[in-house]
Amino acid sequence: ASYNAFSMPAWLAVDAGFSAVQPEADGTTWKLGAGSPPETQVTVSAPLRRGRGVLPLPGGVFEIDRLAVVHVERNRLGAVKVDEGLGLVTYAARVTSRSVLDETPTEADLTLPIPDGALVSRVARDLGLGSLPAEEALTRVRAYFRDNFRYSLYRAPPDGEMSALDDFLNRSRAGHCEYFATATVMLLRSLGVPARYAAGYSAQEYSALEKAFVVRNRHAHA
Repeated sequence: ASYNAFSMPAWLAVDAGFSAVQPEADGTTWKLGAGSPPETQVTVSAPLRRGRGVLPLPGGVFEIDRLAVVHVERNRLGAVKVDEGLGLVTYAARVTSRSVLDETPTEADLTLPIPDGALVSRVARDLGLGSLPAEEALTRVRAYFRDNFRYSLYRAPPDGEMSALDDFLNRSRAGHCEYFATATVMLLRSLGVPARYAAGYSAQEYSALEKAFVVRNRHAHA
């Protein structure tokens, strides 16, 4: 799922209501958009709490096959949710190289929060990002976080009235993926580059016995 509005301390999906997807004649195929070559297929098994939830899907999915549920809905930010399914569903996700679920950017994808907007704009100026073409700015942002920050699951509370984002950028320079993702979105938006905050899972644990990737709660990533 992806989100377009930051309101400390959470990201929200604003103006992103869900709309129904109608099944094909077989009742288990759900078309989300048009695919284009090259295409691949990924088989996913996922639990559903009480038969409902947001489906884990790879990027670029344009069709879901063999999904035995009653209702499928999607929003314009890339989330797909289902209802009235089994406790465990297994389905095939057909994937293309381009994004199908995420709609084109809007003004919301450029909005900076108050007061942290002024903070990230100042960091962008200090890094000299404003004078760079977008691709060079992206490269410099990656290097900025890679060379000057460290990943950490533990974070001490910010000092005094300092916001969590200010503390991350200017004092601790350490945090987990949510901090890196939030700060990156804010920096890009300050340059006029539309950006959204995305949350999902990083599939990295392969089971040779099951011939499948195993995705656990600890693989959640932003």
